[in-house]
Amino acid sequence: NNPYEAAAIRGAGVDLAVRGRVYDAPQVTAIAINDGSIQRSVIRSLRVTFDRTVLLDPGTFVLTRQGGSPVTVTVATQIVAGQTVATLTPTGSGTEFGSLVDGRYSLTVVASKVHDPAVTALTMTADATTTFHRLFGDADGNARVDVVDFAAIRLSLFGNAMTFDFNNDGTVSTADILQFRSRFLQGI
Repeated sequence: NNPYEAAAIRGAGVDLAVRGRVYDAPQVTAIAINDGSIQRSVIRSLRVTFDRTVLLDPGTFVLTRQGGSPVTVTVATQIVAGQTVATLTPTGSGTEFGSLVDGRYSLTVVASKVHDPAVTALTMTADATTTFHRLFGDADGNARVDVVDFAAIRLSLFGNAMTFDFNNDGTVSTADILQFRSRFLQGI
């Protein structure tokens, strides 16, 4: 039995009071797609940063493709400057070559599954949700593959620009260009 949890009182505006001390609820401070760049051509990871070190229950992160089912993710956590940073990697159904498939997505961090380690009864006060899209070839993040993206792929031809590496083989080649071409002047 944790003596701090026994005296816990939860209420609106005051997150948790334990033996006269008020604790604020943990919060998500940032959600980054890949490395935080605007490109949505290839999405191989999502990064969620919390305002402190937190404990995460299984099922904390729910990634769903619009009109589809949840996408399985593996979660790796690390502590950076006193904050938990969770890196989510999509796996299995809903992915191709290590990236999400084209579509619109929502990522929800389930509030009841994120705990303050000092007072485990203290969880986030509300779910944190972000929406985003993946469209191979969309280097500028505008949900269309257009002439701006065409200029960008031309500059990366036969190089190692991961933004246009559809098949994740480490280089931009003819196979990747064919995938780009099939989406040219398309939107999502």
